[in-house]
Amino acid sequence: MLDIKTLLEKTIKKHGFGKKIAEKKVKEIFSKVVERLFDSGLAYRVNPMHIKDGYLTVASLSATSIEQIKIKEKKIISKINEELAEEIVKKICYLS
Repeated sequence: MLDIKTLLEKTIKKHGFGKKIAEKKVKEIFSKVVERLFDSGLAYRVNPMHIKDGYLTVASLSATSIEQIKIKEKKIISKINEELAEEIVKKICYLS
């Protein structure tokens, strides 16, 4: 007999929900990391949009906010991947 955790993992994998769950986690962690590294105001001005093939796309109407993220991009990526315990994010792409 399968335990509930194993059954849930198999169901998630079978129906392809794993990517959506990982994407949601990446977005949440990105916002938390940005808030810790900068201030809560910057976290609200920069919006994680989606992740595809290791590229996290973030958007902001503020060029200054984008520049601040670019400066600490490697650290942000490292913190996200560290918290997820796997390398999901490889690069951040920017929309302004």
